[in-house]
Amino acid sequence: MKEVVRTVRFSVIIPVQSRAKQLMLTLTAFEKQTCPTDQFEVVVVDDASRDDTLAQLQHYRPPYKLTVVSLNRPVGRAVARNIGVAASSEDTLIFVDSDFLVFPDFIRTHEMYHIRHPNTVISGMPNLMRGAYTQFHADFSPEEKARAADVLRHNGVWNEAWMRAPRTVDLVTPDDIRRGTGRLEQVLAPWNDDDPNWREFRATDVAPWILCVTRNVSMSRSLFERVGWFDGIFQKYGLEDWELGYRLHAHGYKFVSMAEMTGVHQEHPAAVRNKEGNEENLRFFFGKHGLRNPEVSLLAIHSPEDGLPVYKNALRILWRLRRNRSARHRLTELRFRNLCTRTAVRFVHDPQSEAYTRDKRLLQQAILAANEAFTSRLPEKSKLHHIRRILNRAILDVKRANKPASRAIRARRGKRAARGSKKAR
Repeated sequence: MKEVVRTVRFSVIIPVQSRAKQLMLTLTAFEKQTCPTDQFEVVVVDDASRDDTLAQLQHYRPPYKLTVVSLNRPVGRAVARNIGVAASSEDTLIFVDSDFLVFPDFIRTHEMYHIRHPNTVISGMPNLMRGAYTQFHADFSPEEKARAADVLRHNGVWNEAWMRAPRTVDLVTPDDIRRGTGRLEQVLAPWNDDDPNWREFRATDVAPWILCVTRNVSMSRSLFERVGWFDGIFQKYGLEDWELGYRLHAHGYKFVSMAEMTGVHQEHPAAVRNKEGNEENLRFFFGKHGLRNPEVSLLAIHSPEDGLPVYKNALRILWRLRRNRSARHRLTELRFRNLCTRTAVRFVHDPQSEAYTRDKRLLQQAILAANEAFTSRLPEKSKLHHIRRILNRAILDVKRANKPASRAIRARRGKRAARGSKKAR
Protein backbone atom coordinates (compact mmCIF):
# COMPACT_ATOMS: atom_id res chain seq x y z
CA MET A 1 0.00 0.00 0.00
CA LYS A 2 1.28 3.44 -0.91
CA GLU A 3 2.19 5.59 2.12
CA VAL A 4 0.08 8.73 2.47
CA VAL A 5 2.17 11.82 3.10
CA ARG A 6 0.35 14.24 5.39
CA THR A 7 0.52 17.93 4.57
CA VAL A 8 0.40 20.45 7.39
CA ARG A 9 -1.22 23.78 6.55
CA PHE A 10 -0.09 26.93 8.34
CA SER A 11 -1.34 30.35 9.33
CA VAL A 12 1.62 32.73 9.75
CA ILE A 13 0.78 35.50 12.24
CA ILE A 14 2.83 38.73 12.02
CA PRO A 15 2.16 41.78 14.22
CA VAL A 16 3.79 45.00 13.03
CA GLN A 17 4.14 48.55 14.23
CA SER A 18 6.02 51.09 12.10
CA ARG A 19 8.46 48.63 10.53
CA ALA A 20 7.51 48.94 6.86
CA LYS A 21 10.99 48.29 5.42
CA GLN A 22 11.62 45.12 7.41
CA LEU A 23 8.07 43.83 6.97
CA MET A 24 8.10 44.13 3.17
CA LEU A 25 11.36 42.16 3.01
CA THR A 26 9.85 39.50 5.27
CA LEU A 27 6.68 39.26 3.15
CA THR A 28 8.73 39.08 -0.03
CA ALA A 29 10.72 36.18 1.44
CA PHE A 30 7.46 34.23 1.81
CA GLU A 31 7.07 34.48 -1.99
CA LYS A 32 10.17 32.26 -2.30
CA GLN A 33 8.95 29.32 -0.18
CA THR A 34 9.73 25.87 -1.56
CA CYS A 35 6.27 24.60 -0.57
CA PRO A 36 3.09 25.30 -2.60
CA THR A 37 1.66 28.74 -1.92
CA ASP A 38 -1.71 27.23 -0.94
CA GLN A 39 -0.06 25.43 2.01
CA PHE A 40 0.08 28.60 4.08
CA GLU A 41 -1.53 31.99 4.60
CA VAL A 42 -0.05 35.13 6.15
CA VAL A 43 -2.03 37.36 8.50
CA VAL A 44 -0.49 40.77 9.21
CA VAL A 45 -1.90 42.85 12.08
CA ASP A 46 -0.91 46.50 11.72
CA ASP A 47 -0.83 47.80 15.29
CA ALA A 48 -1.55 51.46 14.45
CA SER A 49 1.73 52.07 12.61
CA ARG A 50 2.92 55.66 12.29
CA ASP A 51 4.89 55.12 9.07
CA ASP A 52 3.67 53.96 5.63
CA THR A 53 3.27 50.30 6.64
CA LEU A 54 -0.47 50.21 5.87
CA ALA A 55 -0.07 51.99 2.51
CA GLN A 56 2.58 49.49 1.41
CA LEU A 57 0.42 46.56 2.50
CA GLN A 58 -2.54 47.89 0.52
CA HIS A 59 -0.47 47.94 -2.67
CA TYR A 60 1.23 44.56 -2.10
CA ARG A 61 -0.04 41.61 -4.20
CA PRO A 62 1.74 38.38 -3.18
CA PRO A 63 1.23 34.94 -4.77
CA TYR A 64 0.04 33.55 -1.42
CA LYS A 65 -3.07 34.40 0.61
CA LEU A 66 -2.48 37.60 2.63
CA THR A 67 -4.92 39.00 5.18
CA VAL A 68 -4.29 42.48 6.61
CA VAL A 69 -5.98 43.66 9.81
CA SER A 70 -5.54 47.37 10.50
CA LEU A 71 -5.99 48.73 14.03
CA ASN A 72 -6.82 52.37 14.76
CA ARG A 73 -5.08 52.40 18.14
CA PRO A 74 -2.11 50.40 19.43
CA VAL A 75 -2.99 47.33 21.50
CA GLY A 76 0.43 45.72 22.04
CA ARG A 77 1.99 42.60 20.55
CA ALA A 78 0.06 40.09 22.68
CA VAL A 79 -3.39 41.36 21.69
CA ALA A 80 -2.28 41.96 18.09
CA ARG A 81 -1.25 38.31 17.78
CA ASN A 82 -4.58 37.17 19.26
CA ILE A 83 -6.39 39.31 16.68
CA GLY A 84 -4.25 37.71 13.97
CA VAL A 85 -5.13 34.21 15.17
CA ALA A 86 -8.84 35.10 15.20
CA ALA A 87 -8.54 36.26 11.57
CA SER A 88 -6.67 33.13 10.45
CA SER A 89 -8.07 29.85 9.16
CA GLU A 90 -5.48 27.03 9.30
CA ASP A 91 -4.95 24.45 12.05
CA THR A 92 -1.26 25.14 12.73
CA LEU A 93 0.03 28.56 13.77
CA ILE A 94 3.46 30.07 13.16
CA PHE A 95 4.23 33.28 15.04
CA VAL A 96 6.81 35.43 13.27
CA ASP A 97 8.08 38.94 13.96
CA SER A 98 7.87 41.53 11.20
CA ASP A 99 11.68 41.80 11.18
CA PHE A 100 12.36 38.06 10.80
CA LEU A 101 13.41 37.39 7.21
CA VAL A 102 12.60 33.74 6.45
CA PHE A 103 14.60 31.39 4.22
CA PRO A 104 12.97 29.40 1.37
CA ASP A 105 12.62 26.17 3.42
CA PHE A 106 10.97 27.94 6.37
CA ILE A 107 7.48 26.43 5.94
CA ARG A 108 8.85 23.03 4.87
CA THR A 109 11.01 22.82 7.99
CA HIS A 110 8.13 23.65 10.34
CA GLU A 111 6.03 21.02 8.54
CA MET A 112 8.71 18.35 8.95
CA TYR A 113 8.96 19.00 12.70
CA HIS A 114 5.18 18.97 13.25
CA ILE A 115 4.87 15.63 11.44
CA ARG A 116 7.68 14.18 13.58
CA HIS A 117 6.56 15.83 16.84
CA PRO A 118 2.76 16.20 17.00
CA ASN A 119 1.25 18.22 19.87
CA THR A 120 4.61 19.91 20.43
CA VAL A 121 5.80 23.52 20.41
CA ILE A 122 8.39 23.96 17.65
CA SER A 123 10.89 26.77 18.21
CA GLY A 124 13.44 28.45 15.97
CA MET A 125 15.43 29.41 19.06
CA PRO A 126 18.39 29.86 19.27
CA ASN A 127 19.13 30.08 15.53
CA LEU A 128 16.56 32.85 15.14
CA MET A 129 19.01 35.16 16.95
CA ARG A 130 21.36 35.40 13.97
CA GLY A 131 21.31 38.93 12.58
CA ALA A 132 21.50 40.58 9.17
CA TYR A 133 21.97 44.26 8.34
CA THR A 134 19.31 44.66 5.67
CA GLN A 135 19.31 48.39 6.48
CA PHE A 136 21.86 50.74 8.01
CA HIS A 137 19.61 52.82 10.26
CA ALA A 138 20.27 56.52 10.69
CA ASP A 139 18.98 56.24 14.26
CA PHE A 140 21.30 53.40 15.25
CA SER A 141 23.13 54.27 18.48
CA PRO A 142 26.90 54.94 18.11
CA GLU A 143 27.59 51.43 19.46
CA GLU A 144 25.10 49.86 17.02
CA LYS A 145 26.64 51.78 14.12
CA ALA A 146 30.11 50.58 15.08
CA ARG A 147 28.93 46.96 15.28
CA ALA A 148 27.20 47.17 11.91
CA ALA A 149 30.22 48.82 10.32
CA ASP A 150 32.50 46.02 11.59
CA VAL A 151 30.27 43.33 10.04
CA LEU A 152 29.76 45.13 6.73
CA ARG A 153 33.44 46.09 6.45
CA HIS A 154 34.44 42.47 7.03
CA ASN A 155 31.94 41.37 4.35
CA GLY A 156 33.30 43.90 1.86
CA VAL A 157 30.15 46.02 1.49
CA TRP A 158 30.94 49.00 3.73
CA ASN A 159 30.72 52.65 2.73
CA GLU A 160 32.08 55.18 5.22
CA ALA A 161 29.50 57.75 4.08
CA TRP A 162 26.75 55.65 5.69
CA MET A 163 27.99 56.75 9.11
CA ARG A 164 26.81 60.30 8.35
CA ALA A 165 23.76 59.45 6.23
CA PRO A 166 20.69 61.45 7.40
CA ARG A 167 18.30 58.67 6.34
CA THR A 168 18.26 54.89 6.63
CA VAL A 169 20.25 53.16 3.87
CA ASP A 170 18.63 50.12 2.23
CA LEU A 171 21.25 47.39 1.87
CA VAL A 172 18.84 44.65 0.77
CA THR A 173 15.73 45.28 -1.36
CA PRO A 174 12.68 43.15 -2.15
CA ASP A 175 14.10 42.75 -5.65
CA ASP A 176 17.29 41.24 -4.15
CA ILE A 177 15.12 38.65 -2.39
CA ARG A 178 13.04 37.85 -5.48
CA ARG A 179 16.02 37.54 -7.85
CA GLY A 180 18.36 35.86 -5.37
CA THR A 181 21.20 38.34 -6.00
CA GLY A 182 23.24 37.12 -3.03
CA ARG A 183 23.05 40.51 -1.37
CA LEU A 184 21.51 39.05 1.81
CA GLU A 185 24.52 36.76 2.28
CA GLN A 186 26.77 39.86 2.18
CA VAL A 187 25.09 41.52 5.18
CA LEU A 188 24.88 38.52 7.53
CA ALA A 189 26.43 38.90 10.98
CA PRO A 190 28.77 36.09 12.12
CA TRP A 191 27.20 33.24 14.06
CA ASN A 192 28.71 30.92 16.65
CA ASP A 193 26.43 27.90 16.90
CA ASP A 194 28.59 26.44 19.68
CA ASP A 195 28.05 29.37 22.06
CA PRO A 196 27.17 27.94 25.53
CA ASN A 197 24.19 30.30 25.76
CA TRP A 198 22.73 28.94 22.52
CA ARG A 199 23.48 25.31 23.45
CA GLU A 200 21.48 25.72 26.67
CA PHE A 201 18.39 26.84 24.79
CA ARG A 202 18.25 23.43 23.12
CA ALA A 203 18.35 21.62 26.49
CA THR A 204 14.82 20.98 27.75
CA ASP A 205 15.48 19.24 31.10
CA VAL A 206 14.67 22.47 32.98
CA ALA A 207 12.64 25.55 31.95
CA PRO A 208 11.92 24.37 28.39
CA TRP A 209 9.31 27.14 28.10
CA ILE A 210 11.98 29.76 27.36
CA LEU A 211 12.04 28.28 23.85
CA CYS A 212 8.71 30.03 23.29
CA VAL A 213 10.12 33.07 21.47
CA THR A 214 7.62 34.52 19.01
CA ARG A 215 10.20 35.70 16.52
CA ASN A 216 9.80 32.15 15.16
CA VAL A 217 7.68 29.58 16.98
CA SER A 218 4.83 27.29 15.91
CA MET A 219 2.15 25.15 17.53
CA SER A 220 -1.23 23.67 16.68
CA ARG A 221 -4.23 25.95 17.05
CA SER A 222 -5.71 23.48 19.54
CA LEU A 223 -2.69 23.82 21.89
CA PHE A 224 -2.84 27.60 21.66
CA GLU A 225 -6.56 27.73 22.40
CA ARG A 226 -6.36 25.13 25.18
CA VAL A 227 -3.95 27.22 27.27
CA GLY A 228 -5.86 30.48 26.75
CA TRP A 229 -4.14 32.48 23.95
CA PHE A 230 -1.73 35.36 24.74
CA ASP A 231 -2.52 37.38 27.85
CA GLY A 232 -3.49 40.89 26.78
CA ILE A 233 -2.29 42.37 30.09
CA PHE A 234 1.20 42.48 28.53
CA GLN A 235 1.04 45.83 26.74
CA LYS A 236 4.71 46.83 26.80
CA TYR A 237 7.69 45.03 25.29
CA GLY A 238 8.74 41.60 26.54
CA LEU A 239 7.75 38.38 28.36
CA GLU A 240 4.33 37.84 26.73
CA ASP A 241 5.78 34.93 24.74
CA TRP A 242 7.59 33.35 27.72
CA GLU A 243 4.41 33.65 29.76
CA LEU A 244 2.51 31.72 27.07
CA GLY A 245 5.34 29.18 27.02
CA TYR A 246 5.16 28.78 30.79
CA ARG A 247 1.45 27.94 30.54
CA LEU A 248 2.10 25.47 27.72
CA HIS A 249 4.77 23.83 29.90
CA ALA A 250 2.41 23.75 32.90
CA HIS A 251 -0.13 21.92 30.73
CA GLY A 252 2.50 19.27 29.97
CA TYR A 253 3.29 20.14 26.34
CA LYS A 254 6.80 19.47 25.03
CA PHE A 255 9.17 21.89 23.29
CA VAL A 256 11.59 21.13 20.46
CA SER A 257 14.32 23.39 19.08
CA MET A 258 14.81 23.27 15.32
CA ALA A 259 18.40 22.48 14.34
CA GLU A 260 18.05 24.25 11.00
CA MET A 261 18.67 27.96 10.35
CA THR A 262 15.31 29.05 8.91
CA GLY A 263 15.74 32.84 8.83
CA VAL A 264 17.58 35.85 10.19
CA HIS A 265 16.69 38.83 12.33
CA GLN A 266 16.87 42.19 10.56
CA GLU A 267 18.91 44.34 12.93
CA HIS A 268 17.33 47.63 13.99
CA PRO A 269 17.71 50.19 16.81
CA ALA A 270 17.12 48.46 20.14
CA ALA A 271 15.62 51.46 21.95
CA VAL A 272 12.21 49.74 22.01
CA ARG A 273 13.46 47.21 24.56
CA ASN A 274 13.14 49.37 27.66
CA LYS A 275 13.79 48.29 31.23
CA GLU A 276 10.57 49.86 32.51
CA GLY A 277 8.42 47.67 30.26
CA ASN A 278 10.30 44.53 31.29
CA GLU A 279 9.87 45.33 34.99
CA GLU A 280 6.15 45.96 34.63
CA ASN A 281 5.62 42.79 32.61
CA LEU A 282 7.67 40.78 35.09
CA ARG A 283 5.31 41.92 37.85
CA PHE A 284 2.37 40.73 35.73
CA PHE A 285 4.14 37.38 35.24
CA PHE A 286 4.71 37.01 38.99
CA GLY A 287 1.15 38.04 39.84
CA LYS A 288 -0.25 35.43 37.48
CA HIS A 289 1.96 32.46 38.36
CA GLY A 290 3.13 33.10 41.92
CA LEU A 291 6.68 32.91 43.22
CA ARG A 292 7.02 29.46 44.76
CA ASN A 293 8.56 27.90 41.64
CA PRO A 294 12.27 28.87 41.38
CA GLU A 295 11.91 28.86 37.56
CA VAL A 296 9.78 31.97 38.16
CA SER A 297 11.38 33.58 41.24
CA LEU A 298 14.89 33.38 39.74
CA LEU A 299 13.73 35.78 37.01
CA ALA A 300 14.07 38.54 39.64
CA ILE A 301 17.58 37.43 40.68
CA HIS A 302 19.44 35.92 37.72
CA SER A 303 17.21 35.68 34.66
CA PRO A 304 18.04 33.83 31.40
CA GLU A 305 18.93 37.22 29.90
CA ASP A 306 21.68 37.55 32.54
CA GLY A 307 23.18 34.28 31.32
CA LEU A 308 21.16 31.20 30.44
CA PRO A 309 23.72 28.53 31.52
CA VAL A 310 23.85 29.99 35.05
CA TYR A 311 20.04 30.29 35.27
CA LYS A 312 19.52 26.69 34.16
CA ASN A 313 22.32 25.31 36.33
CA ALA A 314 20.80 27.07 39.35
CA LEU A 315 17.59 25.14 38.69
CA ARG A 316 19.52 21.89 38.24
CA ILE A 317 21.36 22.49 41.52
CA LEU A 318 18.13 23.08 43.45
CA TRP A 319 16.55 20.03 41.81
CA ARG A 320 19.46 17.77 42.87
CA LEU A 321 19.53 19.12 46.42
CA ARG A 322 15.76 18.70 46.75
CA ARG A 323 15.96 15.04 45.69
CA ASN A 324 19.06 14.20 47.70
CA ARG A 325 18.88 11.57 50.45
CA SER A 326 20.58 13.95 52.88
CA ALA A 327 18.15 15.96 55.01
CA ARG A 328 20.79 18.73 55.25
CA HIS A 329 20.88 19.10 51.48
CA ARG A 330 17.08 19.23 51.29
CA LEU A 331 16.91 21.83 54.08
CA THR A 332 19.45 24.06 52.33
CA GLU A 333 17.44 23.86 49.10
CA LEU A 334 14.22 24.78 50.92
CA ARG A 335 15.80 27.77 52.68
CA PHE A 336 17.48 29.07 49.55
CA ARG A 337 14.32 28.61 47.48
CA ASN A 338 12.32 30.52 50.12
CA LEU A 339 14.90 33.33 50.00
CA CYS A 340 14.49 33.52 46.21
CA THR A 341 10.73 33.81 46.70
CA ARG A 342 11.10 36.54 49.31
CA THR A 343 13.52 38.49 47.12
CA ALA A 344 11.13 38.29 44.17
CA VAL A 345 8.35 39.58 46.44
CA ARG A 346 10.57 42.57 47.25
CA PHE A 347 11.00 43.16 43.53
CA VAL A 348 7.21 43.22 43.11
CA HIS A 349 6.85 45.81 45.90
CA ASP A 350 9.74 48.03 44.76
CA PRO A 351 12.44 46.97 42.25
CA GLN A 352 14.48 50.05 43.19
CA SER A 353 14.48 49.37 46.95
CA GLU A 354 17.75 48.98 48.83
CA ALA A 355 16.56 45.69 50.38
CA TYR A 356 15.80 44.11 46.99
CA THR A 357 19.04 45.34 45.43
CA ARG A 358 21.10 44.06 48.37
CA ASP A 359 19.46 40.62 48.59
CA LYS A 360 19.57 40.16 44.82
CA ARG A 361 23.31 40.89 44.85
CA LEU A 362 24.00 38.41 47.66
CA LEU A 363 21.92 35.64 46.08
CA GLN A 364 23.34 36.26 42.62
CA GLN A 365 26.88 36.00 43.98
CA ALA A 366 25.98 32.67 45.55
CA ILE A 367 24.37 31.41 42.34
CA LEU A 368 27.48 32.32 40.34
CA ALA A 369 29.77 30.60 42.86
CA ALA A 370 27.52 27.53 42.96
CA ASN A 371 27.51 27.42 39.17
CA GLU A 372 31.31 27.44 39.15
CA ALA A 373 31.35 24.47 41.52
CA PHE A 374 28.58 22.71 39.57
CA THR A 375 30.53 22.89 36.32
CA SER A 376 33.85 21.88 37.94
CA ARG A 377 35.40 18.42 37.76
CA LEU A 378 34.86 17.67 41.42
CA PRO A 379 33.27 14.29 42.25
CA GLU A 380 29.50 14.55 42.48
CA LYS A 381 29.34 14.06 46.24
CA SER A 382 32.06 16.66 46.94
CA LYS A 383 30.46 19.01 44.46
CA LEU A 384 27.08 18.99 46.24
CA HIS A 385 28.72 19.44 49.66
CA HIS A 386 30.65 22.46 48.35
CA ILE A 387 27.52 23.93 46.77
CA ARG A 388 25.57 23.45 50.00
CA ARG A 389 28.24 25.40 51.91
CA ILE A 390 28.04 28.23 49.34
CA LEU A 391 24.25 28.45 49.59
CA ASN A 392 24.25 28.20 53.40
CA ARG A 393 26.75 31.08 53.56
CA ALA A 394 24.46 33.16 51.34
CA ILE A 395 21.45 32.32 53.51
CA LEU A 396 23.38 33.49 56.58
CA ASP A 397 24.61 36.66 54.82
CA VAL A 398 21.08 37.62 53.79
CA LYS A 399 19.81 36.93 57.29
CA ARG A 400 22.50 39.16 58.84
CA ALA A 401 21.91 41.91 56.27
CA ASN A 402 18.21 41.98 57.11
CA LYS A 403 18.63 41.93 60.92
CA PRO A 404 19.02 45.71 61.46
CA ALA A 405 15.89 46.33 59.42
CA SER A 406 14.01 43.69 61.41
CA ARG A 407 15.12 45.26 64.72
CA ALA A 408 14.07 48.71 63.54
CA ILE A 409 10.66 47.41 62.53
CA ARG A 410 10.20 45.71 65.91
CA ALA A 411 11.29 48.91 67.68
CA ARG A 412 8.76 51.00 65.75
CA ARG A 413 6.02 48.49 66.50
CA GLY A 414 6.96 48.56 70.19
CA LYS A 415 6.74 52.37 70.28
CA ARG A 416 3.34 52.32 68.57
CA ALA A 417 2.11 49.70 71.04
CA ALA A 418 3.36 51.81 73.99
CA ARG A 419 1.62 54.93 72.67
CA GLY A 420 -1.56 52.91 72.18
CA SER A 421 -1.50 51.61 75.77
CA LYS A 422 -1.00 55.17 77.15
CA LYS A 423 -4.04 56.39 75.18
CA ALA A 424 -6.07 53.46 76.48
CA ARG A 425 -5.29 54.54 80.07
